[in-house]
Amino acid sequence: MLDDYLPEGSTASVAFSTTKPVEATTKSHVNFVVCDSELERAVARELEADDRVVSYVKNDHLFLEIPYRFGGRTLRYIPDFVVDLGEGHRLLLESKGHEDAKAKAKHSAAQRWVAAVNADGRWGQWAHRVVYAKHEVRPALGSLVTAP
Repeated sequence: MLDDYLPEGSTASVAFSTTKPVEATTKSHVNFVVCDSELERAVARELEADDRVVSYVKNDHLFLEIPYRFGGRTLRYIPDFVVDLGEGHRLLLESKGHEDAKAKAKHSAAQRWVAAVNADGRWGQWAHRVVYAKHEVRPALGSLVTAP
């Protein structure tokens, strides 16, 4: 579901303080990745090191949220990372320690969101991937584009 009132967002005005651990980044104009877990820190490092990644941002305070239903309630799923792979390819990348029913509901909603955005066609080709360990990041990227 796209937001009719704000269909296109930006990270240009991101500014906030945090007490969480951070990881410096050179592939984003947001200077730090806020790390909610050691897996997120490892994912950020993998994204930094991969030449296929043009840019990325931790989806923190960006308001990229996907509505979903779970337990009779409407909730908001906030994917961990937004990755630009160039040539109009973008990825919502989620890092998870384990999969449970709530996570499955989130990921199902993300797949529907990706299908809707791709069908609209104005924002390039999107995908959603979930990784459970550091070594899964590069294969997840490789499943979308091939290295130059």
